[in-house]
Amino acid sequence: MAHFLSVAPDQWVPEISGAYVDEALTAEAVAFRIATHVPIEATKIRIPTFGGDPTSQWVEEGEDLDVTDATLDGIDVEPKTIAVLSKVSRQFFDDQGQLSTAVLAGQGRDLGRKIDAALFGSNASNTKAPAGLRNVTGVNVIHAGGTWSNLDAFAAAKFHAETLGEQVNFYAAHPDDALGLATLKDESGSIRPVLGPDPSMPTATNIGGVPVVVSEYITTGDVWAIPSRHLHLVQRGAVAAEISHEAYFGSLSVALRSFARIAFGFSRPAAFSRITTHSGS
Repeated sequence: MAHFLSVAPDQWVPEISGAYVDEALTAEAVAFRIATHVPIEATKIRIPTFGGDPTSQWVEEGEDLDVTDATLDGIDVEPKTIAVLSKVSRQFFDDQGQLSTAVLAGQGRDLGRKIDAALFGSNASNTKAPAGLRNVTGVNVIHAGGTWSNLDAFAAAKFHAETLGEQVNFYAAHPDDALGLATLKDESGSIRPVLGPDPSMPTATNIGGVPVVVSEYITTGDVWAIPSRHLHLVQRGAVAAEISHEAYFGSLSVALRSFARIAFGFSRPAAFSRITTHSGS
């Protein structure tokens, strides 16, 4: 059902309007579903990175223990700004006396798409965008062959994470790859899919109990195994929506601007796996 936000030109409420954009953004962006959300108000945050546990030992009663340290470091994550600007007729405000949330929702959805594109892409050549998964060094790469023919590589990714004491919470794939995996059969000539039903998640696609999410911004032929506690989506402040009557003064229009400040932190790259059908990548 369509919703409308009653906003006269002189009664713009930034908090309410920003909430509409935020709702559409978080619903659209896969990143918000698979990452640990870290809200901040400061310019940046330092996230601890993990290299290994301290070493324990068996001892006699009263025996001195050897001192070992956890392998700890940190990464600085500074959110970058993603923004969108729309031009709306002043008549839309004056005659209707209300602002359709379709405008705000459309801005929010596009912000969400751009956030996913940043997460799953490589932003090495665009310093305005935050670093994404393709920019991270130390990620485990698993070659699955030239085509998706079985789920062995996914078992390898899952057990790789478990040997590090971690857990794969999501597989993230391009829709074409997700479809290819979902239509695999258990043997030649069979109609039985390799991916059997999971009674605990009857409406979700999953591999070995791990949910599969899809994004068009993932490179075809790659599937990411995501440990959510080590993927941090850092957001500075709330999603904002603003209005200006001056920007398009000569055309009897108003400007609607929405923006968010977002960046990603990868606190243990070795716990991530990129399962790929691309040779030598």
